[in-house]
Amino acid sequence: MPGIHFYFDPCGNLDRKEDLLLHSARSLLHEKWFILKTLVSRRGCFLAATYHPRYPVAIYENNEFFICLEGTIYGESAAGVDAKLGELAGILFGPPPRPLDRARDWLLATDGDFVIFIQHRKTGSICVVNDALGRLPLYYRHESGRLALSRESRFITNLDNSVEFDRLAIAQYLLLGFMPGDKTFFEGVSRLEPATLISIDPEGRADPQSNDRSRGGAAAGGASRVGFHRLFTFDFSSRRGREMDAAACAARLADIFRKACLDRAGGDGVNVVSLSGGPDSRAVASALASGKAQFQGATFLGNSGDDMADAKTAETVAGILEVPWRLFKYGPARGSDAMRLLRMKNGGDHLGMSFSMGLFDMIREAWGDRVTFFTGAGGSLVVPDNRPAGRFAGTDELAGHLISRNAILTLPQAAAVTGLRADRIRESIGDYLASCPEHKMSDKYLHFMVCGRDMKRAAEGEDRNRFFFWTVAPFNSLMVIDHAMNCPDGVKSKHRLYREFLSLLSPKAAAIDIVGGMTTDRDGKRFPGLRAGVPGLAPPETLRKFFVKRGKTASGSLGGRDSRSAVIRCFMEQFEGCEAVPEYLSQESVASILPSIGARAFDHLFTVSSLIEDITCGESTIERYEGIDLI
Repeated sequence: MPGIHFYFDPCGNLDRKEDLLLHSARSLLHEKWFILKTLVSRRGCFLAATYHPRYPVAIYENNEFFICLEGTIYGESAAGVDAKLGELAGILFGPPPRPLDRARDWLLATDGDFVIFIQHRKTGSICVVNDALGRLPLYYRHESGRLALSRESRFITNLDNSVEFDRLAIAQYLLLGFMPGDKTFFEGVSRLEPATLISIDPEGRADPQSNDRSRGGAAAGGASRVGFHRLFTFDFSSRRGREMDAAACAARLADIFRKACLDRAGGDGVNVVSLSGGPDSRAVASALASGKAQFQGATFLGNSGDDMADAKTAETVAGILEVPWRLFKYGPARGSDAMRLLRMKNGGDHLGMSFSMGLFDMIREAWGDRVTFFTGAGGSLVVPDNRPAGRFAGTDELAGHLISRNAILTLPQAAAVTGLRADRIRESIGDYLASCPEHKMSDKYLHFMVCGRDMKRAAEGEDRNRFFFWTVAPFNSLMVIDHAMNCPDGVKSKHRLYREFLSLLSPKAAAIDIVGGMTTDRDGKRFPGLRAGVPGLAPPETLRKFFVKRGKTASGSLGGRDSRSAVIRCFMEQFEGCEAVPEYLSQESVASILPSIGARAFDHLFTVSSLIEDITCGESTIERYEGIDLI
């Protein structure tokens, strides 16, 4: 991902480490338009950024502070952003004890997608804080007083001689498409939770409010302290707007949402809305149009034509809103596209989305690199009533329901493939639910959907787009989520709130039928991708023997695709060519489930095997399919 890469050594000397740090950062120059810039290299602190020229990385500095802002604070002028950053620095480096409550208040009053790095020049003390929703995924390793922090997990793993994968995290990913909580694919590497403040004091002054997560404490020769402070987390236990009726809730939501859209449409670039036939992107387009913002509509259609009804509805909506509209047609992803996505996202976005690489190239070709790309992500999670049906006695029972509703591979399949007990995987989901602050089981489920599935899984997909252009999702504005999730449940049921909200933004656009009906779970229905096969290729012996043992043939469908297709052959070759792949993914279990799983489940399996191979072997079988239609 574009963005910052940070390393801190309490011993204060990076002379022997800086070459390795720079080498790791250079490996993240994924596109020809990327640049690497070293921002800080002193007093045991290394800060660099890899990004394209239009990606927002800005430096604010004076005699007291060095501040790096990655991302954007919305609704503020340049002077306003400068003032807000100065205010935050004053709060964080004020007299002890540090006023974390004031920092939380600052964060909750700030609409943005950002990571902020602040260094106090005199003392060398450092603070890093991310936005309240964790919109820009950030990863870290904290061990023996040293801290590696980066927008790309590969920056951190590049610093190690060997990398161990987290088997439980793999199982969770195969089960749900992401890891709840702070797990990543890699042992010892965590994902930073939203609204987290990291404080580094090189002199080791005590901080009574610190929650030190160090593995091993201060390093030898250094007395520094690294503290992690969670400033805020959502609690959906109460509905502050319980007295509001549907009309009042919808009117307030329309006002907040319109402002969020317009605040994100500023600047001198081109606003492009990813417009489908569904309600979420329609709400974004309607809000921008009602606010007189200039923008273009872009709709995507695969060569199969399966999304034709979706595309025609999007064209109709664009006509009603009187905005320019373009249709972009895409075909299967080649191996080169899958390789780009794998190394950009390190498994955070599954390889079934590889076709998006070509789409985003087309958007850059059409409008240049000054695009602000709007999506409707999050709308179907925060506006409708997504409470689960039924009552649950506890988190274990709720975990079972959650898995049944959201599973990609089934629980027994994920357990068999990873070699873990099914009850251990289920228990980990129950532990996550138990850690959620809500009291009601139904509200814990909402926490999983909004703070887990949306803020973690969906945010990784949005972050993929930022390799090409800045991407925004107005439904994932803190202010929008706060209001929408505080509306009464009854008002949101049967999509009543959503329909009134859409009608207030644009009555004419709201009157157009929603493709597929108004649904709360659209996963897998947008951008389905075209699956192309390469005839005449037989599976490698390594997995073929497992099919023969079970009386299954290697012809027909495997993983929702022709068994002779390039992607199936590539997947099987990974088991032959890299010893680590079968170490983490059971060959026998994979062979057993391949004939029965669909394309989406296979895409997640293929993503895991590809990541393991690329990280441990330093090369990828996918590279041999560079010019071939793969996915």
